Amino acid sequence: MARSLRTYRSGRILIGMRDNPRLLQAFGASPTATRLSAFAVAGAIAGLAGGFFVYTQGAVDAATFTPAKSVEIFVVTVLGGIGSITGAILGALFLQSFSLFGIRNIPVWGDTIALLGTSVGVLLVLYVSPGGLIEVVSGVRDRIVTALVGASAPEPDGDRDEEAAIFALDGLDADAGDGVAAVSLVGSEGQPS
Repeated sequence: MARSLRTYRSGRILIGMRDNPRLLQAFGASPTATRLSAFAVAGAIAGLAGGFFVYTQGAVDAATFTPAKSVEIFVVTVLGGIGSITGAILGALFLQSFSLFGIRNIPVWGDTIALLGTSVGVLLVLYVSPGGLIEVVSGVRDRIVTALVGASAPEPDGDRDEEAAIFALDGLDADAGDGVAAVSLVGSEGQPS
């Protein structure tokens, strides 16, 4: 559901608000309404997940979500990669693998790998890879794809036909105040358009 939201206009507006609110405002979207929409969508997803959780458990009491469990969920999200749904899942699999697969019982590397699940280990992983584990996985994937496809990919043609251009950017002057100060487009005949 969250992944498909990113493909629609409303999801792209939410991403635009996160990345560059001033540009989003320049395109005519209200930052306040966008922030409120983001909170509403997040609340709806959390409420839906809570409803599914109660349905599967049958009942919920105050001991279900202790403060330690909240910290664990936060660490899983940050460790996996906070900007990615796949990263959150990867972080959960990473931390749960210590108990599921008995990694602590591996003779030589068990304690070292189990250290990554502690606070010191999480800080170490985030120091090495600030984007979380998904950044490491994406980097490895990109290197593999580049190695497989890079040798067969054609070189981009550096010679561009200036006459075939419909528009050319003549000048761009931007300031830190109200945005773009001056942009002039030059047509194919060399005349301003």
